[in-house]
Amino acid sequence: MRHLTQTQTLLLVLMAYVLVTIVLHLSWTEKSGMAKPVTHSHRANGSSQKPCHDTGELLKKCVQEYKTITNSSFVGRAAPHSFVSVRKWLATQQIHKTGQKLADGLNFLSTAAVTRVGLGQGGSQFKFTIWLDGDLKAVFKPKWYDIDHVISGKVYDGKDRHYGEIAAFWLALLLGFQWYPLVIGRIFNWKNEFLPVADQALLNTMIKKDGRQCIVGKCLYCTKDDAFCIADDGNIEGSVILYLPTNNKLEKLRHPWARTYKEGVFARWEVDPDHCKTVKTALSEWRLLDLIDVAIFDYLIQNGDRHRYEVISNLPHPPVVVLDNGKSFGNPDVNFEDILAPLYQCCMIHKGMLDTLEAFTSPNCSLGKFLHQAMIASPIGPFLTPSHLYAVDKRLQHILEKVQQCVKKYGASEVIFQ
Repeated sequence: MRHLTQTQTLLLVLMAYVLVTIVLHLSWTEKSGMAKPVTHSHRANGSSQKPCHDTGELLKKCVQEYKTITNSSFVGRAAPHSFVSVRKWLATQQIHKTGQKLADGLNFLSTAAVTRVGLGQGGSQFKFTIWLDGDLKAVFKPKWYDIDHVISGKVYDGKDRHYGEIAAFWLALLLGFQWYPLVIGRIFNWKNEFLPVADQALLNTMIKKDGRQCIVGKCLYCTKDDAFCIADDGNIEGSVILYLPTNNKLEKLRHPWARTYKEGVFARWEVDPDHCKTVKTALSEWRLLDLIDVAIFDYLIQNGDRHRYEVISNLPHPPVVVLDNGKSFGNPDVNFEDILAPLYQCCMIHKGMLDTLEAFTSPNCSLGKFLHQAMIASPIGPFLTPSHLYAVDKRLQHILEKVQQCVKKYGASEVIFQ
């Protein structure tokens, strides 16, 4: 089993603390009931923008606060019964709490032994289902592409990018999403870690192709011709995505800005600029604002495959859970603007989201810079190229331009909601 080095573990803790500190600093008022419009002029000249923490100062603070972490039982391996800590944390009904707990959870995903492996069922993409110590369940999306591979064509073309899931996780933390599963990159050895605990259903799908062991998935587009094959060195790199707590009831809903996925057939939102008026008759204002937050997130990562969305139906004001972000970071030089349709068709945004985006316009505190810092702590190394990091920052600027166009057209009090 590959273990995190002491340095990697410390960096993981530091990044977790940095990101959560930023989120707490920029956190917006807890939403309840109907959203409330902002009634005063908002940032017309940028004078009210919150100052951004300097990365270097935050890291120094983290080193001081967590200088004893290298003596922790979580360093370099999953401590005995560490799954108990993770399970208790997940039961609190929030995805991330504090930097230390976040680091504990990520380190557990990085080091915990695999007790069972099966094929992921359903969906459109190949994946494994794995069980870790303590019977914690996770999805494992294997690597299909190197991080510098460019996906051409439609916004939803290509297979899931494992590195996109990892980068999307860190970006979600930076933006303050409270409901997002823990994700980390990891490398497993097929012979030593997967094969001994693989279930019979998985073993029954194995075939030989060009002398290599391959697995035929159970998904919409999985075929023998497109089987997943084990690398010559026997290692499988991918993203580990922890399942949400079982006490959360996920409800899948059709996204009002879903694509048809049919050549020459357009969805209503693609031809009707007043589509948002119809959506407003079906959704509450706070739900619509949540979906606009997700659209902003999807534009930053270039995920145009959000045909459904999930909510936790057994919680008050059911929050949107941001799942399945593998169709992201395909081409750093292409921006599919229609991903932002919920924003520019409705001309609405949470004030907290706007505050957060504007705080990351500083060169010392850009999204790209913090994503780069997260890669230093990554167990599998860099998960985005410099071109992708640059593209994220450029897309953020474009989002703010769209917001300003809305404010100019309708006024801040009709666009920015508390």
